[in-house]
Amino acid sequence: MHRSIRCVDCHLPKVNLFNHFLWKGIDGTKDVVFFTIGCILDPIRLSPHGSGFVQANCISCHKGVVENMDKDRRRLRRCHGGQAV
Repeated sequence: MHRSIRCVDCHLPKVNLFNHFLWKGIDGTKDVVFFTIGCILDPIRLSPHGSGFVQANCISCHKGVVENMDKDRRRLRRCHGGQAV
């Protein structure tokens, strides 16, 4: 189902273009630094800030499915379980 989307489709904000590119630059810079110095967490964890983007994008894309769910059941991990997202 999600094989055709890119990482940025879920992991970056879609609110506006400025925020999208701002966070793309911040996250990209962190990735370059961490990979260059070899400081990669295993497994890679999503930050609380990044988790907010993913949750908002999840609800935005799956609005028809989640609009009748209570807010607790809408949490990303409820649908995706332990999958890497």
